[in-house]
Amino acid sequence: MIGIKTMTFEEDIEMIRNGCIDIRDIPISDITEELCLKAVKQFGHNLFNVPNQFRTKEICMEAIRRNSDSIIYIDNPTQEMIDEAIKDKSQLHFICINGEDWAYHPDGTKDNLGKCEFIKEPEKLDKWF
Repeated sequence: MIGIKTMTFEEDIEMIRNGCIDIRDIPISDITEELCLKAVKQFGHNLFNVPNQFRTKEICMEAIRRNSDSIIYIDNPTQEMIDEAIKDKSQLHFICINGEDWAYHPDGTKDNLGKCEFIKEPEKLDKWF
């Protein structure tokens, strides 16, 4: 039988810092707010795998600063989060606000696209990238 070594919190942090591990590879019982923050600092799209109980304003804002389009993983973002995301004028942003999808265009205009289809399953997201 092959033994499996459980990593320490410090080893988890080091692996994330080095880009070797994704937050979803860590057992839920070992996930902390600090670990989630390190993960989104590495790559904003890691927010998708951050459990809801750790999605603080600080973690969400950091994810948006790293990758502005990671706002798609936030249901009902604050105005501050929206403002941070749309600072990035290089792309179109889709933002779910109060159950409605909005498209924020690089030129500053926005369109209401109707009801949100909020993505919750990673396998659906993988088709996008």
